[in-house]
Amino acid sequence: QTGGGTIEYRGSVTLPVSRVVYNNLIINVPSGVVSMPNASLTINGNMTVQNGTLQSLTNRRITLYGNLVVENGSTFTAGNGSSNEQLRLAGNLTNDGTITSGNTRFVLFGGLNQNIGGTQIPVLNYLEMSKSGRKAYLVNNLRLQTQLAFNSGILVLGTYNLVLNNNTLLIDPDGSSYVQAEQSGKIIRPITSVPVNASYAVYPVGDALSYKPITIQLNAAGLTGSSQLEVNLTSAAHPGMSNDVTRYLPFYWSVRPGGMTGPFSYNISYTTGQHSDIVIIRDSDPNPIKAYKWDSELGWLKGGSYNETTAIFTWNGITSFSDFTGGTQLEDLPLPVHLVSFTGHMDARRKVVIQWQTASERNMSHFTVERLDARGNVTALGKLQPMSRTKNQENGGFRYQFTDEDPVEGGGYYRLKMVDLDGSYSYSSTIAVQLSMEGLVKHYPNPLHHSAVTFDFPAGENDDLDWKILDATGREIAKGNLEANGSRTVSLEETKELLPGFYFIHLEKGEVKTNLRIIVR
Repeated sequence: QTGGGTIEYRGSVTLPVSRVVYNNLIINVPSGVVSMPNASLTINGNMTVQNGTLQSLTNRRITLYGNLVVENGSTFTAGNGSSNEQLRLAGNLTNDGTITSGNTRFVLFGGLNQNIGGTQIPVLNYLEMSKSGRKAYLVNNLRLQTQLAFNSGILVLGTYNLVLNNNTLLIDPDGSSYVQAEQSGKIIRPITSVPVNASYAVYPVGDALSYKPITIQLNAAGLTGSSQLEVNLTSAAHPGMSNDVTRYLPFYWSVRPGGMTGPFSYNISYTTGQHSDIVIIRDSDPNPIKAYKWDSELGWLKGGSYNETTAIFTWNGITSFSDFTGGTQLEDLPLPVHLVSFTGHMDARRKVVIQWQTASERNMSHFTVERLDARGNVTALGKLQPMSRTKNQENGGFRYQFTDEDPVEGGGYYRLKMVDLDGSYSYSSTIAVQLSMEGLVKHYPNPLHHSAVTFDFPAGENDDLDWKILDATGREIAKGNLEANGSRTVSLEETKELLPGFYFIHLEKGEVKTNLRIIVR
């Protein structure tokens, strides 16, 4: 049933029913077919396709805990055209050749982040996100032909594009599973007819902290054979935003057409998921919050409506494409301070450091650093006096720094309240800072051989860490608690008794979690 090392198939063969569990598997049959037995396969290590076809059977699946590598010049054909076939992948997908996925459903699962890409663009018919709160990162563009199902986990575009068909179905995106599209990477969908079917009008985008979908119902446009819509999200206040606004969203959606001609007409709706995402500069403004779109020549145009209960913006009959956000626009307000920058990051102690710079300060009373939780509750963390009271301005302004010594586990939102001497105030944009142990904990040796595994923790991460050892199927082997008692290096003796194979060590401190993979020889 099982075997260590690597097994390589070099000719046409039906895999024996007596062997349904492998360590590492290589397919190298340039002119043949490797057929699965009438059983599902488990591969605890990696599967490398150097050439050939791996033909699966209806209602069977391959569970792969390592990486899937399709080498340069090779072709990987998954499935025989039947339905209900699955390739469950817990490691990375590297495509340097060609993948023909047929009706096989590629399921990304497991407690580790994954990379999807290679030198050649993967083309899949069915993809399912089942990541248990973790993320899959694109390292090249990805084409999805038929269906993308969101069960759990986030697909992160980064600088790469998710390219759909005109009728690719997106199943059940929500706050726990969506497409993180806050860099230059975009969701691209071809448009072949108008009006667009409502099933294909939703773009399930979000940022690192929450789901912020946008729906674009295109009703009229001049189409060509290359017509498409491109959508992404930017987690920052729009650069065109001026002091005219008294309330605004600290992010915006970009909608761009390709291969289309006017006249255009479309309806749009978008949501932040919570009304508290709106940054308030002056709460006394009696004007209602509206949807806004940016025109490079005319500036901000407002329209549509906003529902405070659902936090949804809607706007019908739009005739041009642009960036979209929301807020309330008035005349320029004289602010007590000109803020040049406002940033935050996690330091080596896992504390949040907030920094800002002002170019000018006038009649300033003080600064207050505020933290917002996921429900919009505000905590005032500290007050700083303006430097302009005691110092002359040098090198273009004043620089400030404040440290949140007790940040919220997992990360949070921060903003700066700038208060004038007469009691009036304004807010900076709201920034998000994430906290994670990922990449901070080192472990060695790896692989192990009847030895303990040693962990190196950064300062501040060496107390009250719960641990679990899981086998390759996710079954819990052992668990306990690590107390470093002031040391940054601790050893886990329980690994001495592990049998050869692949294991995961799950570390948890409050809501912050990480998974480390080990190999036992």
